[in-house]
This record gives sequence, structure tokens and C-alpha cells, in this order.
Amino acid sequence: MERESNNKQKTAPVKYTIILAVITAGILLQITTGQFPYELIRFPVNLILTLVLITLAAIKPGKILATAGSLPVSVFLITLLAIQSIVMGFMPDNSLKGSWPFAMTYFMLLTNLALTVGRRLRTFRLKDTGFILNHVGLFILLISSGLGAADSRHLFMKVNEGESSDYAENYETGDAFLLPFKLTLEDFSMEFYSPKFFLIDTKSGIMEQIADDSYQGLKVTPDSLRDMQPRKLMQIDQFRYISMGDPETKSYCSRVVLSRDNESGQREEIRVNHPLKSGSWWIYQFSYDQQMGNHSRYSILELVRDPWIIPAYIGLFMLLAGAVSLFWKGGKL
Repeated sequence: MERESNNKQKTAPVKYTIILAVITAGILLQITTGQFPYELIRFPVNLILTLVLITLAAIKPGKILATAGSLPVSVFLITLLAIQSIVMGFMPDNSLKGSWPFAMTYFMLLTNLALTVGRRLRTFRLKDTGFILNHVGLFILLISSGLGAADSRHLFMKVNEGESSDYAENYETGDAFLLPFKLTLEDFSMEFYSPKFFLIDTKSGIMEQIADDSYQGLKVTPDSLRDMQPRKLMQIDQFRYISMGDPETKSYCSRVVLSRDNESGQREEIRVNHPLKSGSWWIYQFSYDQQMGNHSRYSILELVRDPWIIPAYIGLFMLLAGAVSLFWKGGKL
């Protein structure tokens, strides 16, 4: 027992030294090459890496891999990741998230998690259900949000009325991306709430909103004030005026034709909070020419694609199920 304890004490500094050496290598890569190139781990590379991690979990590891999957290493890696996340919070552009040290810490944590799950699965008992649900769920969630992030797309398209486009742009990099479909903007329109009316007393300096569209038997309509310039005021008596506020935007809508390859296009509407789904793409109404308002001649659409979103939801569901299981057991792993 004493010899085993001495061996553990000797190997403890070694494993932390290796981790810090990997992080140091990441810092050097960051200095010499810049940000971590996420395009290197796009499909199918991210899928291959996932299969490698699953294979590590399935095989019985030797001493080195067993050490890499130990609890102290988990705590050490989580601490490093937490420190980097805190630093990231003070960085306005969150650039640390795309750095080599962060990517390497993340991948070492994934490796540790895979080995931890594999070790518990090989000796699985029913009471381990909560532990497995939690750790497998976290593994899937980290894979989807990390390795899977390389396949996600967040793009914007500006399209003029009467024109078509099958390209969208990454605003951060300026790169153009060819889409698997074409969008033609037939019309852009806006809807407004009914304007609000205000009673202004110039003598007292008080302005109050009129509850409805009438005041002391006087019917007030937008048309009765629309031509009043420059402030849309209607004089009631020597000191009192009725003013109409600018109508607030209720929603705006792009009427588009979406077509793929040689297929005939289908007419769709894209409204705020009512996106259009096409395959794995979600298309949102994002903006327009705000100076022109309802007369805007173009629409700006936001296009989002995340093919790993379903595994992410599965991982989250497993985490919740694991939390319920642990709560039921009184928090015992």
C-alpha cells in the first residue's frame, strides 16, 4: 500500500505537467498562427474525432489513459476551463473562445469525460444510472456545441425587391457562402400599431396620453393630424393642443419565392418571430432600410444552420434526466 501511495504521489505532478505543457503549446500556436481554425474540424473530421473518443471510452485503457480519465484530472481541467471562461467574460469580443489554449483544454476535457464514462460503463450497476445520464449527456452536449460548432452557419443576406440571391455573407469574416436554395424578394411591407394621441397643455407644461381617439366629444383620427406640420399638432384652445405620436412598428414581413435547383419556387412569408424553415436552414426577418421604413426597397434576412442541434437537445435532456435521478437518490453518485 505504501509503495502504491508513493507511485500515485510521483505520477500526480507528471499528469499536471503534461496538461500544462499542452496548454503552453496552445499558447505558442496562438502567438505564431493566430486563432484556432475551426474549419479544420468540419464534417467529417468532427465525426471522426467523436468516433475516436467513443472508441477510447469502449476500450480498457492502460495506465496513461487511466490517469487521463481520473477525477483529479477532471477537476484540474474544469478549473482551467473555468479560469479561461472568467477571462473571456472581460474580453468584449470573446476571442478567447476561438483560441488554441481554449480548444486544447476543451478537447482534453472531452477525452477525460469519455474515459470516465467508459470506466463506469464497464462496471455498470443500476445505481449508476444517474451518473451515466449526467456524464453521457454532458459529453453529447459538449460534442454538439464544440466540435459541431464548426458545421454551424450564421449568415446574413441583403436582397432587393424584385431581385434574387443564392449567396449570404458572414459579417464577421466577410466571406460569401453559396446557399443550396435561391430567394427572390417579391415585396417588403410593414404593419404599425395605431398611433397614440397626447394632450399638451402649454400653460401648465403637462402632456398626457388620451385614453381613446376622442376628447370632449372631438373625434381625433390619424388623418386629421397627418397633414399638420411640423409636429402634427391640432389646437383645441389657447393653451391646449392634441398631438399624434409616431406609430410604432408592429411587424415587418418579406414575401419571398424560395426555389431549389430547377424546381419551381414556392411563395413564403418571413415575419419577425415567424421564420421560414428550408431543410436544415432557418431564415429569419432581421432588418430593412430603416430610413425608408415601409418604403424600404430591400430586406435583410438572417440565415442560421446548426446540424448538431438535435444531438445537443438529446444531451440536454439526458442531463436533466440525470439530475432528476440524482435528486431522487439524494445526490449520491
